Amino acid sequence: PAIIATDLTLKPTEEPYLTNGFKIPRGITLTIPPGVIIKPGNSKVDDDAILVEGTLIIGKKGATQVIIEIPSTITFSGAQVEMNHVIFTSATIKLTGGTEGLFSNCIFNHILTKKMNPPFEMNIPKRGILSFYLCNFVNHPISLPNNIQDSKNKIQFEKCAFTPRWDEKTARYTSVSIDSNIFLVGTKCDLYTYIQWNKM
Repeated sequence: PAIIATDLTLKPTEEPYLTNGFKIPRGITLTIPPGVIIKPGNSKVDDDAILVEGTLIIGKKGATQVIIEIPSTITFSGAQVEMNHVIFTSATIKLTGGTEGLFSNCIFNHILTKKMNPPFEMNIPKRGILSFYLCNFVNHPISLPNNIQDSKNKIQFEKCAFTPRWDEKTARYTSVSIDSNIFLVGTKCDLYTYIQWNKM
């Protein structure tokens, strides 16, 4: 449904779920178990395809992967999130409004649209922490909050990778911009690229 009005748990099916976007209001929980595949529908996709204000639980530790493809934007606004073993493909991901949660063993694939490369936007959680463990950000520019140095214990990246994508047309890797504050909140993270300093 376009608006998830009550708590909902999807079930793995032979055919993928199709969506052109949905909203999870505050107080509502959507649970997506291992084995589920979500792909875009046939209609025109809105600019903000998914809006999560409630709770989103995807996958399970040590289980099979969940595959989600949203060729537009997913915005988390004051949400609580738990993702385990997810392959998530989208154009833009925004974490706003104090969103908090755990992202573990996830692959975030960025889709380049209209020659734009919007960043993966982070926020400072209101209560808990925002934690990324064993995640790979493919072709995703990373934008950390301006006040990250005052709240560096609220965002954690552990054993994560930030990798470009090989472009067959140009026979070279894409250019990815990573906020240098990643060195402040990252532990044992890999930058699979060269570093070009614009300013120190």
